[in-house]
Amino acid sequence: MAAAQLTLASLVLYACLGERPCVAESGVDCPNLDWCLCNTTQHGPRVLCRAIGDTDKLAEEFSKLAGIEMDFLILDGVNITTLPPRYFENLTVKALYVKNTPLQFTEPDSFKGASILRTLYMGHNQLSAIPDGLEAVYGLKELRLPNNYIKSTDNLPPLRSVTDLDLSSNLIEKLNNTVLRTFTGLRRVWLGNNLISYLSRDFFSNVSHLEFIDLHNNFLTDISYSFYKLPHLTVSTNKFAFILRQPFCMRCFVNRTFMSCISVLGTLKRYASNKK
Repeated sequence: MAAAQLTLASLVLYACLGERPCVAESGVDCPNLDWCLCNTTQHGPRVLCRAIGDTDKLAEEFSKLAGIEMDFLILDGVNITTLPPRYFENLTVKALYVKNTPLQFTEPDSFKGASILRTLYMGHNQLSAIPDGLEAVYGLKELRLPNNYIKSTDNLPPLRSVTDLDLSSNLIEKLNNTVLRTFTGLRRVWLGNNLISYLSRDFFSNVSHLEFIDLHNNFLTDISYSFYKLPHLTVSTNKFAFILRQPFCMRCFVNRTFMSCISVLGTLKRYASNKK
């Protein structure tokens, strides 16, 4: 019976971590955990803590992981509403996933000490604002906060290293023009499934490396001229009556990449009908 339970737990771990069973190629072994699952890969241990209702048990597991460089740590369905100060200070992890939790808030020092963190995913939680304390993670490359209740981007800290920003499926209505000024390395942005009705043409003006924007399923009525240089823009299921700036359309058609640079299927009335 115990062997069967262990096998089932291992299969769940491999399914969640996306890694087949393997030997300890990284030279770092998994510690003996009571409540979490650990799989050793060539990139380091991958740890899954799932459906843990007792925060003391979670803290106990964290103490065993101290000093171990993990490839990633997943907190899935754990019972946390707030991330305490320095919550990850003794953990060394490259990618952190906090999902399907009642998490509502973080503290200004919640991420202090998590300096090597490169990917932070906090989707499917109860966050009503951008998490506090993100400025401590100065090397962050991917910030993903989808499927929360975030209403504003005003408190996004300067994160110059971030290349991927995902704020999709939230409650954002408008975007501050200055919010991305310090995101100089930004390449991809997901803002789909929000309540955005207007974007200033200067919103992305300081982001020179931007390649992709997803704005599908919002309330936009116009595409600004400033967006026409973007290689990929998805704006399906908005409220377009027409595309106001013809140069945007002309560039897409001339390069024969219209469908790759703008997707407005199901929402866009023909441009010609507005010329009558």
